[in-house]
Amino acid sequence: TSRASSATMRTDRTPRWLVSLRPQDWLTLASASLAFVALLVTLEGRITFAVALLLMGMLTDMADGVVARAGGDDSAFGRLLDSLVDVPLYLIVPVLVLYEAGYGQPAGSFGATAFSIAALITIAAGLVRLAHFSEHGFVLTESARAYPGLPVFWLHLVLALGVAGRFVGGESATLLLVPVLLSAAALMLRNRPFWKP
Repeated sequence: TSRASSATMRTDRTPRWLVSLRPQDWLTLASASLAFVALLVTLEGRITFAVALLLMGMLTDMADGVVARAGGDDSAFGRLLDSLVDVPLYLIVPVLVLYEAGYGQPAGSFGATAFSIAALITIAAGLVRLAHFSEHGFVLTESARAYPGLPVFWLHLVLALGVAGRFVGGESATLLLVPVLLSAAALMLRNRPFWKP
């Protein structure tokens, strides 16, 4: 019987791994790695380096879509993996960078509290928007495909401006960042198409 079972095992076509990762999936995972390293350097207080890593992660994230479309291999798995990686890349780590850049200080102050509330609302809106995109994908307009709601990658613009504003404007920058974060959150949940580059 052992010979029969080993023969069955040799001819069995069951894949060895859960998935076979494609080139675009490896690029998505590279984005996740860059987000993780950005998290580590943020905790070390190296804010500028963290921003640079997140921007590199964004470029890698954009490349995975280009590779998928070029190969005609846009899949539900790829969209879901991409959305999962977008959570740390565009939502969690950028908020931590802004916090460490000084928006969360001094703890308990009005500015820090307002920033924390706005950041939580923005993360929640981003999660809802990503879940919606994972389920429904792009929307079709008369001329091309578009994003439903503001894509989360625009938060990197908020991140870059927020970090620069904190270095230049100090605590007063919080008064500008909070409404920008809340506006971005509202636009992510807005039921309208946004231009896809």
